[in-house]
Amino acid sequence: MPRIVRGGLIQASLPCSGDEPIKTIKQLMLDKHVAFIEEGAKQAVQVLCLQELFYGPYFCAEQATKWYSAVEPVPDGPTTRLMQDLAKRFRMVIVVPLYEIEMTGVHYNTAAVIDADGTYLGKYRKHHIPQVAPGFWEKFYFCNPRGQIVAQGSRDQSELIVADLDLDMVGEVRSVWQFFRDRRPESYQKISDVNA
Repeated sequence: MPRIVRGGLIQASLPCSGDEPIKTIKQLMLDKHVAFIEEGAKQAVQVLCLQELFYGPYFCAEQATKWYSAVEPVPDGPTTRLMQDLAKRFRMVIVVPLYEIEMTGVHYNTAAVIDADGTYLGKYRKHHIPQVAPGFWEKFYFCNPRGQIVAQGSRDQSELIVADLDLDMVGEVRSVWQFFRDRRPESYQKISDVNA
């Protein structure tokens, strides 16, 4: 019997000008996303992912210090707490990408992971931050484990994209491609050693 998980992805445009106050932008985007999260619950989504830096525009395409005021602590910030409440209410795992502050002047492009009972599971801080990127070809490399697109959103609409994901396919592909067989984790320490 295949193990199927219903996944959802929200992509949303900014409902106002990027010149509006950060507080206004964040609230409008939160309101927009909460409506999509509620729609995901109606469609029985089990794992929901929000877009990168979801509560505003993708401001990393410019260098403007005003966006520093969009930072929040994780997990103790208001957005993470809101998403914990929603995850618990809808029994849904939610991945919440936001702009994290660890301490003054130390910020991260972070994704908080919230379990279906509202528990904060942890966070992922993006490792590789591109400085110049004229184009990305992610569709070429990733969407399922065989490289096929499972579901695709429109290019210019805010929407919830829902697809059933077959977790057993991951095991099948790993058995055939054997990517993990040839890993050499013992070499990782050598390349990460600060004294090297």
